[in-house]
Amino acid sequence: MLGFGCLGEFALGEYEATFTPPPPPPPPPPPTAIGSVQEGYIALLSLQNNMIALLPPQNMIALIRSDTVSRANDLTPAIDAVTEVKTAAFDFGAVLNPGVSITSVLQMTCSVLEGNQDSTPAARLIGAFAIGQSPYSDAPAQAVYQKVGQMVDGTVYRLLCQVQTSDGQQPQAWTHITCKAPN
Repeated sequence: MLGFGCLGEFALGEYEATFTPPPPPPPPPPPTAIGSVQEGYIALLSLQNNMIALLPPQNMIALIRSDTVSRANDLTPAIDAVTEVKTAAFDFGAVLNPGVSITSVLQMTCSVLEGNQDSTPAARLIGAFAIGQSPYSDAPAQAVYQKVGQMVDGTVYRLLCQVQTSDGQQPQAWTHITCKAPN
């Protein structure tokens, strides 16, 4: 063994050598700040085109906070007319007891509350709903997820979800989502 790759001092017969490793490379320079983003906003950056887009905070979760009032918060921001599709969540986690789960969805509806007329509001519910984990309680099967979209500009929609639970309850929740033309 000739001692290659060893750190420190070593001796080979009449030859002595000391090996000192090279210094580590310097740290990379800090990133260049290109500006600040308003709290809660998401920044999308395209380095190739030097473009930045800011997305407003998203709240597509209708959180039910009371077992006596079915009205949940409005979904924000407004959904873009015709093209945009989002997943809305009906979160029952705050009103269901631990261990209680949603066993089925009794009804999921979309209707026009105000604004421009939409002759087929039920068609704004896209695909089948899914029962899943509650963002509020983290418990499984305490929320319902439904894709919505292809809505009519200038319309406020009312979304309603009623569920059956493992302890025999049938709570319902409703929320609003506004549709606007993209700018």
